[in-house]
Amino acid sequence: MVALRASDVRAIVGFVGDAYAIPPGDDFRLHAIARLRSLVPSDMTAWVETRVGRPEVEAIASPRDLLPDGPRRFARIRDEHPVLMHFERSRHGGAAKLSDFLSPAQYHRKPIYQEFFRPAGIEDHISIALPATG
Repeated sequence: MVALRASDVRAIVGFVGDAYAIPPGDDFRLHAIARLRSLVPSDMTAWVETRVGRPEVEAIASPRDLLPDGPRRFARIRDEHPVLMHFERSRHGGAAKLSDFLSPAQYHRKPIYQEFFRPAGIEDHISIALPATG
């Protein structure tokens, strides 16, 4: 097991504290993904909400300009996304990478890459599912 450094623990505690400090009425999701980008550096961070078996997708990303029509594009290919399908089948949360399911060559042949990730310039991708009940 890998131990967290004290600086990592402070950063995580700071992230949680900042989440509690978001003023009522502000968009929690925007604050959370902006703060998450400082905790886990990335080219883009997104908050995506989907429902099992439904094509609708609600998403916001930071920075927003990487793929302005991203939710519409993602809704078209969501059922081909191996990580999302894994989460929907298992109904468990956790973290998973696209590379857990596809080789780079397989990924580049998929419509999810051609229609969504390639136009956004995204080669690597990790998802963290937070399943909701009810």
